[in-house]
Amino acid sequence: MDQDILARYSMPPVMPPEVDTDPRILAVDDDPGTLHLIGTVLDRDRMECFTGATGREALELAAQAPDLILLDHHLPDLEGLEVCRLLKADPVTADIPVVMLTADHNPVLEARVLEAGAVDFITKPFAPDVLTARIGTHVSLARKTRLLERLANTDPLTGVANRRFFDHALEREWARTLRSQRPLGLIVADVDAFKAVNDTYGHQEGDACLRFLPHVLGPHLKRPFDLLARLGGEEFVALLPETDLKGTLRLAELMRADVESSFARLADERGTGPRLTSSFGCAAVVPTREIAPW
Repeated sequence: MDQDILARYSMPPVMPPEVDTDPRILAVDDDPGTLHLIGTVLDRDRMECFTGATGREALELAAQAPDLILLDHHLPDLEGLEVCRLLKADPVTADIPVVMLTADHNPVLEARVLEAGAVDFITKPFAPDVLTARIGTHVSLARKTRLLERLANTDPLTGVANRRFFDHALEREWARTLRSQRPLGLIVADVDAFKAVNDTYGHQEGDACLRFLPHVLGPHLKRPFDLLARLGGEEFVALLPETDLKGTLRLAELMRADVESSFARLADERGTGPRLTSSFGCAAVVPTREIAPW
């Protein structure tokens, strides 16, 4: 039997590891002098800083997924406390650590800020070394938490996202496309007569087929926000933000044909093995507040 083909079967694709890049910090303050100081301090400690001056800018820029948000409490349009609550209520930004900056030495405000979901409360004027040390600690904790979540959200057999991760991603993308009023596409793939594969060739061969399927389906998802997940058993799902029904149907047909031809080719090369085919279901919708995906 061709060892290269066996290697392709036995190597599950994995969710891409997080790159250990310099932390990206969003600093929001209406005082240009404070923003300049923060930028200088963070640059010294190899942290990338981008800035905003209002609460609404904070909400918009948070969509760029910074590692941490430094948020002044006194902003010209919204209070930092309200901005923090809005960030934590949004599935897209809920997991971003927020550190509140304020000149108010007020324990009541500090308690309210922490109750709203902020991870820290720093009063002005601040010592630069203390600021970067606290930021470093919170960024490190957040990244470790994300790593543990990735392990918990990965299907152990195939290496792609599991049902838990898919459910979270669907909720997040639904909220995002609801705001943008862009379509959200979905493809569900089900291997035909998979029980017969296990009965005829054995469960080891069946598992090998499931491990190989993401190698066939995955390359069709070319955008970084597309998602392939295993729902369970022989069912996989592709989540396609900003894809209408026409595009979803076209992609599903390409996947279906690729699954059929890939497994036929492998069976010919090996001289044995199942010639898998698959069935696909598609949907696409522009989200509204009157409907929900769950």
